[in-house]
Amino acid sequence: MKCPNCGQKAISFREWSKTLNAFNWCCRACRCNLEANWLVKWTAWTAWIACLILGLRPLYNGMAEDRKVEALEMVTGIAQGLGAGIVLGCIAWFFGGFKVILYDKNEEEQDH
Repeated sequence: MKCPNCGQKAISFREWSKTLNAFNWCCRACRCNLEANWLVKWTAWTAWIACLILGLRPLYNGMAEDRKVEALEMVTGIAQGLGAGIVLGCIAWFFGGFKVILYDKNEEEQDH
């Protein structure tokens, strides 16, 4: 994702995919503090909910029907949850972005 302040690459996908980095970041080029926009936040929460619902659905169904949950059924549920999380994460990365929350020009002048 690019920094809205300087236009340089602010963060790599690998760094961004670590949960906390997706919401707040400091641009390496201009050192302004960045916050994720609404699309990133919305898709992150949707991804968490989808992962939990799809991943835990086999357990819920097993308890509701008073039966044991088979391993293959559980693995399938977890895989569906992870798949939904990956798809939503890619949507957030490609269509989301950051907004500037704090920029101090004095700090940049002191560095040069």
